[in-house]
Amino acid sequence: MRYSPEDIKRLVAHRADIDRIFMEISDHYIVYRYQSDLAKEHAIHGFLRRLDTLRFCIDNIFSILPPDKTAFPSSFELMNVTVYLQAFVFNAFGCLDNLAWIWKNEKKLELNKKHVGLGKKYTSLRKSFSDQFNSYLTEMNDWFEHIENLRHALAHRIPLYIPPYVIKNSELKQYDRIQDLIAEADKRFDSISRKILETERLNISEFIPIMKHSFEENSPCIPFHKQIIVDYLTIVEIGDKILEELKVNKF
Repeated sequence: MRYSPEDIKRLVAHRADIDRIFMEISDHYIVYRYQSDLAKEHAIHGFLRRLDTLRFCIDNIFSILPPDKTAFPSSFELMNVTVYLQAFVFNAFGCLDNLAWIWKNEKKLELNKKHVGLGKKYTSLRKSFSDQFNSYLTEMNDWFEHIENLRHALAHRIPLYIPPYVIKNSELKQYDRIQDLIAEADKRFDSISRKILETERLNISEFIPIMKHSFEENSPCIPFHKQIIVDYLTIVEIGDKILEELKVNKF
């Protein structure tokens, strides 16, 4: 699951393009003439502020743990990137809610707040979009489910986690042996043996930049550099399409 050289080049190029993309969509949302002050607030102080937070998270994640990093990260680096990933997920989900509220308020839809959102279950709000945009949202159902699953796991179940190392399948028996010896050393309060065993464990381990939440739920291992770029670009794409819907359906 390590990135290929081609993957790394693409990721670095996308990261370098994030600022331009942010400025372009910001300009479009700032100059748009809103009829609803609440819609404008969700656009400027909600959607764009969150989108800027996503940009900040991407920049720091790539700076702290570059996609070409192979050395084991420190616990400080792991914790910092984990916090940025968690902030990214919450604000990515929030961006989508802000876009839904922009549309709801500009179109003056009489909907309970529980029915305001862009995901698959928000059928009442989706019905108010054009057939073309509805088809697009339907095609994106799997992606919406991905964002919702990460957000709900983070908020209600198991938070996102970056494994400090992974073990190759061929080394699993050796790993189990080392773990048993570490447990025995801990019972003896033998810190010297523990450190020696931890070094031995690292020798059969490697670092791969993935994130996951629950082990018991068999949640997927997600290459986080690639995923946050995909998620950012997808949110921008949805934001562009919402704005086009607003322009075509001026109320």
